[in-house]
Amino acid sequence: MQDKFIVRKVVFIGNEKTKSEIIARELSFSVGSEFDTSKIEYNENRVYGTGLFNKVKIWFERDSTGSDSVDVYVWVNERWYIWLFPIFGWRDRDLKKLYYGAGFLHSNFRGRNEKLVLSFALGYDPWIGIEYLNPWILGSKYWFYSIEAYYQRVRSRSQMLIDESGLFHEDNFVFNFLFGKRFGLYKKLWASAGFKNIRVTGDFVHLKTISPSGNDKILVIGSGFRYDTLETPYHSEQKKRHYNLKVDLI
Repeated sequence: MQDKFIVRKVVFIGNEKTKSEIIARELSFSVGSEFDTSKIEYNENRVYGTGLFNKVKIWFERDSTGSDSVDVYVWVNERWYIWLFPIFGWRDRDLKKLYYGAGFLHSNFRGRNEKLVLSFALGYDPWIGIEYLNPWILGSKYWFYSIEAYYQRVRSRSQMLIDESGLFHEDNFVFNFLFGKRFGLYKKLWASAGFKNIRVTGDFVHLKTISPSGNDKILVIGSGFRYDTLETPYHSEQKKRHYNLKVDLI
C-alpha cells in the first residue's frame, strides 16, 4: 500500500479564531511537499501540542485520476480562549492579611497562539502585573519570547527594623524578558534577563536596603531547560516524563 504522496492542497476546518498559518507551521508537510501517511499521528500531536484545541484530526483524499497527489484535511475543535478568574487569599496564614482581585487570560491573542495575562490584587501587599508570550517568531526557527512586568507594594516583615524605624513598605517593580528556542515537540531552552527595583519608605532608609539611598537596583539573569512529554490523547502508550532545570543569577 502506498504511504507517500504529493500534497496538492491543505484544507483547514474548524479554526474560527485561530489563523490557518498557526496550524500550518506545526505540520511537517505543505503544498507541493511529500505527505507521509505514517506521520499523521505525529502531525496531530504537533497541532494538539499548541494547547489551542480540544481535538485534532488529519486525513487525506486521493485524486480521482489515481495520481500520486492528495488533498489533506486538518480538522480542529477550538478551546475557549478568554478567561476571567478571581484572586483571593491571605498572607502568613493570617486572615487579617487578606488580598483580593481578578485576572484576565487570553490564551490565543490575535488568533496567533500568543498569551496575554493581566492581573491585580488589592488589600494586603497589593500588586498589578502584565505578561505577554509569543511562542513562535522568526519563521520556522522555533524561537519564542515573553515579557513580564509587575508592581507590588510589600509591607515589611522585619520586626527589628520596624522597632528601629517604624512601619514601612517596599515598592517593588520588576521587568523580565525571556528568549528561547523550541527543539521538536518536547524540548525548550531559554535565557532571561530582568531588572528589579526596590524602594523603601519611611525614615532611616540606609538601614533597610543595600544602597544607602534606600533604593536598590538589581539585575537578574537566568536560564532554563525543559523536557516535557506529558501524555496526550494521541500518546496514550507513552510514559510521562517531565524535567525542569532553571538557574537564576542575581
